[in-house]
Amino acid sequence: MIKSLSQDHCDDILALDSNTSKQSLLALMDKKAFYGLVFILDHKVVGFIYGWIFDDSGEVIQITVDAQHRQKGYGQALLKAFIENHAVETCWLELKQNNTAALNLYKKLGFVEDGVRKGYYQSATDDDMAMNAILMQWNKL
Repeated sequence: MIKSLSQDHCDDILALDSNTSKQSLLALMDKKAFYGLVFILDHKVVGFIYGWIFDDSGEVIQITVDAQHRQKGYGQALLKAFIENHAVETCWLELKQNNTAALNLYKKLGFVEDGVRKGYYQSATDDDMAMNAILMQWNKL
């Protein structure tokens, strides 16, 4: 079941994403353009998506599905709902160049590669390693 993301879901989201702090998540949620959804299975959040909605445009900041629940269509359902719930005409997102599962999902939903940010993601383990970000755009047909 997909529901609107609320402050009640913060702890569940932080359990899925250890790189985000509760304070930064709450600050994002406080912005007028913020929009987020959670995927709930057996009363537990197993995935989430959030980003910005401006008029008829959307930007996905993050989409995450618990590792045990991937490849079951939950990420696809979240992304479709993000776009459809606000009838956006255009949506953008970015991903790490080595995230082939996400890349395939986004392409399946009609996103196309729109550019690259070279060295955008810095490695947490090696300062010399940087990974490119692939920028993707979706347009309503």
